[in-house]
Amino acid sequence: MRKDQRYSIGQASKICNLSIQTLRFYDKIGLVHPSETDKFTGYR
Repeated sequence: MRKDQRYSIGQASKICNLSIQTLRFYDKIGLVHPSETDKFTGYR
């Protein structure tokens, strides 16, 4: 995985083998969060 590459939450869920809901929950509770989020596309 390249450092400068961004992924949609769906792509990230497939890479991590987790559901989208799980990733969003982890982000909400502060367990895992994206280092950056593109303002226009939502890619992280």
